[in-house]
Amino acid sequence: MEEVKEGDNESNEEKKNASSSEKKKILAIFNNFKLEYFIEYCFGVYRFRSIDGELRPPNWKMKAYGFFIFFLYSALFFWLLFFVPDTEAANSSEQSDLITTVDSIPFFVVLFQYAALIVSTNFFSSMNIRMITLLAEVDKTLQLEICTDFYKKMSSRLSKFLIFLTISHVINGLVDFITVTDRAWALTVFPLYFLQRFEVFVFCAYVIIVNGRLAVINNYLKEFNQEQDKKMVTVFTVKDTKIKTEKYFNYIGRPSIRNMKIRDLATTYDNIGEFCFMMNDVFNFQIFLTLYPTTYVTRYSYFKAKKIEASITMEAEKEDKKKSPGEKKKIADESEKQIVESINIIIFIEYIHGIFRFSLVNEKLRTPDWKMKAFTVFIITAFVVLFTTYFVLPTDITHYDNENYVQTADKVRVIILFIQYAVCTFTASFLVNSNNIRIITTLANLDKMLQVEKSSNFYSKSRWETYKYMVLVVISQLATSILDFVAIGDVAWAIAATPLNFIQKLEIITFCKYVDFLRRRLLMINSYLKTFVDEQDQETTTVFTIRSRTMETTEKFNFIGRASDSNTKIRDTAKMYDVIGQICTMVNEVFNFQILTILMSTFAFIIIIMWTSLYYYRSAISDLSLLMNVIVSSFFWICYVAIMSIACERLLLVRNETKILVNKVIMNYDLPKTMRVQAKAFMELVEAWTLRIYIYDMFSVDITLMLKFISVATTYLIVVIQIFNFF
Repeated sequence: MEEVKEGDNESNEEKKNASSSEKKKILAIFNNFKLEYFIEYCFGVYRFRSIDGELRPPNWKMKAYGFFIFFLYSALFFWLLFFVPDTEAANSSEQSDLITTVDSIPFFVVLFQYAALIVSTNFFSSMNIRMITLLAEVDKTLQLEICTDFYKKMSSRLSKFLIFLTISHVINGLVDFITVTDRAWALTVFPLYFLQRFEVFVFCAYVIIVNGRLAVINNYLKEFNQEQDKKMVTVFTVKDTKIKTEKYFNYIGRPSIRNMKIRDLATTYDNIGEFCFMMNDVFNFQIFLTLYPTTYVTRYSYFKAKKIEASITMEAEKEDKKKSPGEKKKIADESEKQIVESINIIIFIEYIHGIFRFSLVNEKLRTPDWKMKAFTVFIITAFVVLFTTYFVLPTDITHYDNENYVQTADKVRVIILFIQYAVCTFTASFLVNSNNIRIITTLANLDKMLQVEKSSNFYSKSRWETYKYMVLVVISQLATSILDFVAIGDVAWAIAATPLNFIQKLEIITFCKYVDFLRRRLLMINSYLKTFVDEQDQETTTVFTIRSRTMETTEKFNFIGRASDSNTKIRDTAKMYDVIGQICTMVNEVFNFQILTILMSTFAFIIIIMWTSLYYYRSAISDLSLLMNVIVSSFFWICYVAIMSIACERLLLVRNETKILVNKVIMNYDLPKTMRVQAKAFMELVEAWTLRIYIYDMFSVDITLMLKFISVATTYLIVVIQIFNFF
């Protein structure tokens, strides 16, 4: 009997030791999550309670406290939402009310999630208790008491995550507190949003627990495999403590028939798998409440943000319509002033040579008065008298020797320039004044529609391009003038020919500048379309994106805004393109005859070069200065024709880019139908306005003009050579 009693005492002691060991494991795990459980307790979330190392379900006081906290937050929320008057509600606009509504919807979701969390944890705590006890069994089997720093490392890792969560939420709360006008509302939603994110952190902490235990099992198996590979029998391997101290515990031990440690590890892995299933059951509904409503609210806010931006755009348009006619006229006048200043140097030089496209009276565009027209007639008459004198008075040109023939060819070239100058000057000063004024005023109205004032360097860039054109004209004119003074013996004749060359080249540059006006505004329309297309291509659901205000704000200006049924910005851009097409037609009408005369004179210069070159080839003249003068001068004229063709070709390339961007909008079936209909109407306008400069509907000025020019010149060269053989 005494032996039986001793056996019973030993078994009781073993049970007590096992129970004490299990309690220690539970306390170790509980202490590992002590801070997390304490935060949940503050919000009335009780997964279990610990009494002397034993886990028990929450009592009725804890459950009552949880419901008390929930009803307190619910009452405070509805009181602030429906019964507290907003001081700015009377002055709030439609988009402000919409933003407030969108901002309050996530709180409803979080409040519902909070209620579900309290019910699931306070009333269904058995699963949470079973998880901790099962984890204690796993730790006992794995003998984690040998790893003295295991729980410390785990606790340190969880603390880092918790610190990161707290800092991020405090920053988010400060942003809300600063940006939201209702500070009481910001303080109310702060703790519940923190609880929602904290529960996500608790789920991640449980996953980290599983990961840590699996890592221990893997280490045991790894040590066993390494010892078998090396045929080592050492239980402990100690490295140099000055460098790194590592202890490899051989849990499995030596292989033998009685060794059941691998079976124990398999059982432990099975327990970990059971723990994962229970964790899935505990957090299943909670994860669903976190992911699904958050995704729904985010997408709802994203589409609402589109309506908000469209509503803001409509409000801006209403404010623009409310502006007085005087304010609108002031903006248009300022744009006219900026456009005129961008070509001010060209206008000044044209005034000196008697070309008056318009006059500036008190910073207003007016048609030229009778004094300006009289000055134009005087300049033309002066040149007529000058050239008539040269032909009437006896000069060297009356002696038709070999050198006089080349001089005559060169003076015929100058006479062609004079005829071209006289016709263009008379046309610009008497016939197309109204069109020139309409071009400037229409450009000013277009700039107001494009909101060019938001681009601080738009007009300054235009002025710099004008200066570049003028440098090109001056350099080419200096080259031809120096050759004229060297090649022509009559200096007076060379001085008279210089202004004719210069003004005709200047008129080509003026035409290129007008085309450049259209190209730069069409580029701005393309930038608006490209920004809209790029934003639609980005498959993101971000509601708010904050970028640096110092970076490229003009190029990234979203003129069209977000897609919505009420957004009519694509229609507005189509109107702008229509205005550009109208301006292109007016530019064509103004420079139609001038471009024709330039092409005719340039072709005549090429014929003169052919005759002069062949004449020098068949004669014994040793002075080639006149020939070089004619060749260089004609070369520069061909270059100006090329510049004119390239300027028009660049406009056509930008127009093709517009067509591509509009087509992308049409093919985006995710856009509202109204916006795609607007894009289709825009495409019809692009097809209608080709933006080509036609010369009396005979041919267009583009890069193919140079090819045609070279082809015709080559044909005439063959004809001239054949004719020259008869002399």
